Amino acid sequence: MKKILALILVLTCAFALFACGEEETPEPVYTEDAAEFISAFAATTVSTLKVTVTAQTAEGALTSTYTTVYNADKTGTMTYAIETIPGVDSTDDIVLVEGTVTFDKDGNYSDGGEISGKLGATGVKFNINSSAIKKFSVDGNVLGITVSAADTQAVIGYAIDSDALVTVTKADGKITSIALSYTGVSIVCEYNK
Repeated sequence: MKKILALILVLTCAFALFACGEEETPEPVYTEDAAEFISAFAATTVSTLKVTVTAQTAEGALTSTYTTVYNADKTGTMTYAIETIPGVDSTDDIVLVEGTVTFDKDGNYSDGGEISGKLGATGVKFNINSSAIKKFSVDGNVLGITVSAADTQAVIGYAIDSDALVTVTKADGKITSIALSYTGVSIVCEYNK
């Protein structure tokens, strides 16, 4: 459980960084319509982040939620509710684990008890402007990107063994959500809601 929470905390913080706009904004590799989304990334500051992860398992769907509030001094608090299966006999074994984790500006996190550690570099670096993006669509305020398994490292920042779909939604010139889905997994990140 401790390892799962640490991994999710790292990924949650990484998703928060997707929209922070601290990277340079290079020339778009695709149409001007998509360029609006690249500008929206640069304009988005994350103060709250809600991440919902749904994973399909042999025992059924497991859903976990992580809500993080970021402070101006780069500290924050994440509350979580994680569905786990301690046994594998049936879906009756699903248990909901809830808690709160705080982290400081140096990357140290703790629940005040057994869960603690330091966030390291995740390697996750979402690149909405990657030249590896070959298939996309823009429908108003929604950018849909289909990423081949071979290109997931370049676009998402880590390799996935299947094709992935990334959906970016913007409003008022800022990113409001990012959804990532691939075989058996769906991750939805909602910003500042």
